[in-house]
Amino acid sequence: MLFFLKNVFILQLAFGTMLIWGQTCTKRDSCSCTFDDGKVFDLKSLASNNAAPKFKDFVDPTESVFVYSYNPCNPFIETDSKPGFDYCQNVAICQTVKGTDTNDYYDLGVQDTVTFTFLEDKSMQMVYISSHGSGRLSSLTVKCDWETVFTPQGKLPTGQLYLFELRTPLACIYEPVPKAPLSSSGSELSTGSLIVIGFVCLLVVYLVGGMMFMSLYKKESGLEIIPNRRFWFAIPIYIKDGVRFIVHGFKPPPGGYNSI
Repeated sequence: MLFFLKNVFILQLAFGTMLIWGQTCTKRDSCSCTFDDGKVFDLKSLASNNAAPKFKDFVDPTESVFVYSYNPCNPFIETDSKPGFDYCQNVAICQTVKGTDTNDYYDLGVQDTVTFTFLEDKSMQMVYISSHGSGRLSSLTVKCDWETVFTPQGKLPTGQLYLFELRTPLACIYEPVPKAPLSSSGSELSTGSLIVIGFVCLLVVYLVGGMMFMSLYKKESGLEIIPNRRFWFAIPIYIKDGVRFIVHGFKPPPGGYNSI
């Protein structure tokens, strides 16, 4: 696996772009590339411009003493502000190893080394290389999603390859931006709820419209303006007779039913 990845990265470095699944994205700068059809992948709107990372101190999923910071497009600096200690300078991705007295910082890739690979699942793979000759590589997989989330995924067991994932609407080049999941307070109504709401609305329209008709056109007043008043007033009697029918084993009750 590591051998395959290293060869992929060598090819990316050699050609600057790579043709995968019929799509080529040609590098424009450290955070954008252009597809053959003119569409553009661009993370500029995510970038921090003040020498600080957009995504700062995200914890490694396997080792809590390791934290990572990342900034698209623009290099950043990360340090303890203590003289005499190493720090990340002008990097794209920085690893911080939390210590008791001070922290250690490791360059995991700089901006101008980035290469772009468009993958089969319509995600973009961005690969960064350390500037210190340490052999450290960072592979950032950028996926289409409704919100922006940066997630460290740890280092491969062998070698110096670190994996990260970035989910963002900016990666939705060839697919629509997914809809945000509904919160519990705004959950989707069930079919039964929609039927009840529709019935109530129709009932209100029927009653209001019928009462206006009876009052304005038939000149009725009082209880007479209720449309089909005799039917509605008889409903309690229907219900009573239905209950008696069930209670008596689906046979007519003694004395028969009430006349309507």
